[in-house]
Amino acid sequence: MVLSGLIIYLVLFLYSKYLIKNEKFMLIHLMFTLIFICFSQVSIIYFENLNGQLNVYTLVLGLLFIFMMSVSMFLQVICDILLATQLVRNEIVDKIFKIVSDPIEVMSHIVKSIWLLSLGMLMIQNHYYILGVITLIWGLLIIYYFNILINYYTKQNRGIRPNTVFINGETFLIFAILFIGILVI
Repeated sequence: MVLSGLIIYLVLFLYSKYLIKNEKFMLIHLMFTLIFICFSQVSIIYFENLNGQLNVYTLVLGLLFIFMMSVSMFLQVICDILLATQLVRNEIVDKIFKIVSDPIEVMSHIVKSIWLLSLGMLMIQNHYYILGVITLIWGLLIIYYFNILINYYTKQNRGIRPNTVFINGETFLIFAILFIGILVI
């Protein structure tokens, strides 16, 4: 199932310009919902294969990240449907969209970074040093995501603006690395 998520992610990368140009945002958000549902197994598989004091904590953080991203993407699908059907005024949908998209996604990426830091420590405890160090280093992106969160809360006066290409690229890469890790562990 994780491989399916990676394949859907690659398809989305390949067709993203076309989908954005033709305003197929509902399809984009639906694909992201499916991607994160496919990734839900990653933290469960690592929970089953690793041992240590951080194991339950790591499982909860991994599932929380997946849950937050899946719900955020699904709510964005609903917003896209509301915009397309004009059931609710556009101003209301825009306000809802601003709440369910960027802030929730950034907070979920902060959770992802904490998850990766704890998963990296757990991997090192289980003698998977290379994978653990890579995962720990990836978890340091928490600094990047905190700066994006600062940008939102200061109304773009401080912090940095999010780069969606970077965020999607790093998310794809870490799940590809974690998928390879699943094959090794």
